Amino acid sequence: MENKIVCFSASSKNASKNHYKTVESNVMVSDILKYIEQMDESLEGIKNLSMVSIWALGDSKKKFSQWSKLRCGDLAVFYSNKKFISYGEIIGLIANNKIAKFLWDDETYKYIVIMKPNTIINSSRERLWGKFGYSNKATIQGMMIPNIKRQNDFLKDYNDLYSFMRDIM
Repeated sequence: MENKIVCFSASSKNASKNHYKTVESNVMVSDILKYIEQMDESLEGIKNLSMVSIWALGDSKKKFSQWSKLRCGDLAVFYSNKKFISYGEIIGLIANNKIAKFLWDDETYKYIVIMKPNTIINSSRERLWGKFGYSNKATIQGMMIPNIKRQNDFLKDYNDLYSFMRDIM
C-alpha cells in the first residue's frame, strides 16, 4: 500500500487547544514559509495553497521514529474523547523548531506534519474500531498507525483512502 491512515490524539487539554489553533483554524502558508530555509520536494504540496492544517510531534527518538513513517499522501485522522474530529491528507513533512516556536510557542514540537485543510467531523470511533478489531477500552495516545495489513485488505474495496473514511465515519 502506498498511502495509509494515521491517527493522532488531540484528547489532552493542550493537544485540543493546538488542534483548534492549527488544524481546525488552519495556518496561512505565507506565515510558515518565512521559517523554511530550504524548500525540498517533500514540501511541493504546499506551494499552491494559501492555507494548511498543521500538527507536530515532540522532539524525542520515539516521536522521530513515528514521524519518519509518515509519507505525503497519508491520511491523518484526529481523535478526541472517543470520537474522530477531523481528517486531512498529509502534503508535507519538515523538522523545524522555528515553525514550532511560531505556532505553539514551544520548540519541542519540531516534527511538523503539514496537511491540506482538514475536514471537520464528529464521528464515533465504533466503526473504525470494529474494522480493526480494537477493544472498547483502546485509546489513541500520541500517534498510531492502524494495522497496515488490515488497511490494505479494507482498501481493496475502495477507490482511495477518502472513500474508505467517508464510508466508516
